[in-house]
Amino acid sequence: MPVAIGYLIVGMLIGPYSLNLIQDIGIINLMASLGIILFLFVIGVEMDPNQLKRVSIKILALASIEITVCMIAGLALGLFLGWGFGGSLLSCLHYIDK
Repeated sequence: MPVAIGYLIVGMLIGPYSLNLIQDIGIINLMASLGIILFLFVIGVEMDPNQLKRVSIKILALASIEITVCMIAGLALGLFLGWGFGGSLLSCLHYIDK
């Protein structure tokens, strides 16, 4: 984990908003996407399938609870803002799709 924090700090330093060593935002976005892909690949390579099986039920339950709570909160906020039930529900479903 300290290596990832170091990469983040160096990225902030050489980016366009501090030392301005790299100015093209497109290249920065491309490198960031590649970094995320490689990071997830390394995590996947190091993951033990047996460990994943042990925690899968807990992960599924926690994700279901999180989605339900966010849906209810979004629906309540939409109703509070006066959108009506249909508009509130559709706005919640729209953000889940992304």
